[in-house]
Amino acid sequence: MYEIREIDQTTRDYLLLLRCGTQDRTGCRERILRMDLDLLCDQFRDNGLNPFICRVLRENGIEHEGFSRSYDANCAHLLLLDMEREQILQRLAGQKIRCTPLKGAVIGKLYPAFGLRTMGDLDILIGKKDRKRAGMLMEELGYDAHDHGVNYHTEFSKGYVMVELHHTLMKSSINDAWEDWMKGVPARLKRDGEDPFRCDLSEADHYIFMIAHAYKHFIASGIGLRFLLDLWYWDKAYPGTGQDPFVQDTLRAMGLEEYARRAEQLSQALFGVPGEELLLTAEQEKDLAFYLDSGVGGNEEQKHMIIRDPQALQGRGVLGTFRGILEQLEEREDVYAFMAPFAYRHRWARPAFVLRCILRDFLADPRALLGRYRTLKKKGDFK
Repeated sequence: MYEIREIDQTTRDYLLLLRCGTQDRTGCRERILRMDLDLLCDQFRDNGLNPFICRVLRENGIEHEGFSRSYDANCAHLLLLDMEREQILQRLAGQKIRCTPLKGAVIGKLYPAFGLRTMGDLDILIGKKDRKRAGMLMEELGYDAHDHGVNYHTEFSKGYVMVELHHTLMKSSINDAWEDWMKGVPARLKRDGEDPFRCDLSEADHYIFMIAHAYKHFIASGIGLRFLLDLWYWDKAYPGTGQDPFVQDTLRAMGLEEYARRAEQLSQALFGVPGEELLLTAEQEKDLAFYLDSGVGGNEEQKHMIIRDPQALQGRGVLGTFRGILEQLEEREDVYAFMAPFAYRHRWARPAFVLRCILRDFLADPRALLGRYRTLKKKGDFK
């Protein structure tokens, strides 16, 4: 779906601003003043990097209302999340529930200043046996629980704060190596010297989790440029993590070695090379197109992936289109592994999975789905 395309000047300007931030360049004022900042702020808003660019502008003596508003709003949201996270961790540890912050709470601290990385919610890892006690504690703190039928975390909300209490890192796995890695994580946790119930993932496990979590989104729902920037700052803070023998062996066994290589090389090409020249391979240009289109965690087209490429099903009729969808998914076993583990293990259940996804698309946006159907019908694809 994502073909190699020419990177236009607006995109080059946007990537240059990000590189100015990673390279701590303050001599970019004249070049920045030639950019259309209003267009950049609006066009790439969904990537969640406007607060980061705000700092780049300010360090070059430039104030822009749109970027500044994004930065100020993000700082206010992060302050609220930080206060809530500390309260939750204290209460969990006080009840002798092992708790480990995940994702943005950890990665955001690697950025050069507060407020530069956006974060939507709080993710905390607890033990599976502690789910009930932790849920009661969250209710005591004023949170409402939401049961979405998800089997790897429970979601809570209070006002503008969303919290996911994970009892395992990922909801499903492609092969046994994923399960083996996740089962071994608790034994490798780094304990707080003052409070043994407050923990952190080891650097190796956090790196593997970053790659695995990104890959899940990459194949099933999309993931944006922010992940590549996270990877850049992780490598800067913990150089060589990706070359650790345990990390390499684990990623290889999990089938993630190639994805990690591509993500690392693209991250370095985008943010680690000084100057304006953007030198990318054909493979990197194709990957970049996907990341740029994905917002933070995937756009609507990527999330509703079952009928997102109707041109490939031209002229096949209703039943033929349904069979075509099944044929496309047969080539993508990794999608089944993440989105439908039961159908992954039992091939006979795959038609039911496709029907469920089509129904999900309809319930999410019936007008958009019917619009696609009418478009196909006009082209003679449905008879």
